[in-house]
Amino acid sequence: MPTEAHRDSLSPTTNLAAAGSLNRSLTLWNSLTIGFATVSPVAGLYAIIGVQTVVTGGGWFGALALCLVMQMLVATVYAELSSQIPIAGGAYKWARQLGGATTGKYAGVIYVSSTIAML
Repeated sequence: MPTEAHRDSLSPTTNLAAAGSLNRSLTLWNSLTIGFATVSPVAGLYAIIGVQTVVTGGGWFGALALCLVMQMLVATVYAELSSQIPIAGGAYKWARQLGGATTGKYAGVIYVSSTIAML
């Protein structure tokens, strides 16, 4: 059971990287894979909606349900990440806090680029 002093040392305003012995860092590769895993299922789903409706007919709805389940798995990863690292700001702030300013910039650029690409 954590003591009161231990709980205070893990408040969101402290440096989270120094809070324990666990290596809390994100590399450039980690940021790229997080971005890819987040964007790929949704972008692919919308890119082929017309073709899949013609080719599969009723099977399309099963695939849509499967994609929903897969995206819920991604959402649980983000929920776990935000519960372990309670800072606001999304992927940019997490990458900046854990990997430094350069990693944060890469994560921000990748996030903005993927959002524009999905439009």
